[in-house]
Amino acid sequence: QTLWFSSDPKLPKLGLKASTYVLKQNCQLGLTIFTGSGDKKLESLCGAGTSPMDAVALLKSIQLDQKLIDEALKNSDGDEQIPLTNGRSLSIAYLETLIEKMPGEKLGPISSESSQLHDELAYLLMEGLLSELHQGDFTKEDPPLASQYRKKLRNFLKLSRLYNPVKLLAIIPSDFLIEHALLLSRTGRHTELLDIYVSKLNDKRLAEEYCDEVWKRNRVKKYGLREDLPFAEETSVQTENAKNGSDDADIYLYLIKAYLLRAERESNVGMGITELVSILDRFYDRVNPLKVLAILPEDMPLTMLNRFFSSSIRFHKSQLRQSQIVH
Repeated sequence: QTLWFSSDPKLPKLGLKASTYVLKQNCQLGLTIFTGSGDKKLESLCGAGTSPMDAVALLKSIQLDQKLIDEALKNSDGDEQIPLTNGRSLSIAYLETLIEKMPGEKLGPISSESSQLHDELAYLLMEGLLSELHQGDFTKEDPPLASQYRKKLRNFLKLSRLYNPVKLLAIIPSDFLIEHALLLSRTGRHTELLDIYVSKLNDKRLAEEYCDEVWKRNRVKKYGLREDLPFAEETSVQTENAKNGSDDADIYLYLIKAYLLRAERESNVGMGITELVSILDRFYDRVNPLKVLAILPEDMPLTMLNRFFSSSIRFHKSQLRQSQIVH
């Protein structure tokens, strides 16, 4: 460990070479060579003249004795820790710990290196999941170890902000619907994502949870607005923000379009209209009524939207009054 984190350019490579013996005797102990001991944040990611990817390359090459593999599998109780049985699992354990203990501003600009580490971890988790699935059959229930890999992969895709979703989308199997949707959410491709939730997974809860998340993020984080901000003020900010091409504010219109598209595919216009009315009745305060008119089916009677228009008018009048009181 002292050699690996040394500021002397000659020593880290010696530490890297010497770590092989320790790793083959005791995986957990060997990993502390690269991650440090305890929960304390690292002062640096590695020593002079090396990079974390050097450690990843070495860990990937490690081949463990069958005795260690059997012991790791025996002690695995299906928890979050993937058993250390090969170079890939060692690399995953290293990267997870490194990312958790990664230093902050002390290292200066490390965003490029951080992104590379996050990409590598995502690749390894996906690779591990694929390797544990049998004969490419993604329809059956995952085997226990594959289930651990999938859970880790989903959590990582959901929580990390540093991986490159475009690169991962290019290699992820199309059958991995939830994972595919998580990656699409990072690219703002609402139409494709909602089509997965609405048509392929038929999961209304996931679709509406995503819309709720996007809508709130659009108001609170991106626009810096509160959820209770008067509509008149919201409109002016959105108009100014239109230069950036943002369409998150229309997320519920994308949801309606997803159901209308599904209805068209299934030749079930009634289902599409039913979902449209339901969404508008429940989220009347989150859609622009003028934009709603532009996406309605041509043969849909406007009387079916009486409740929506009444609620929307009352809401916008109330917001306008609040705005006048504030000013």
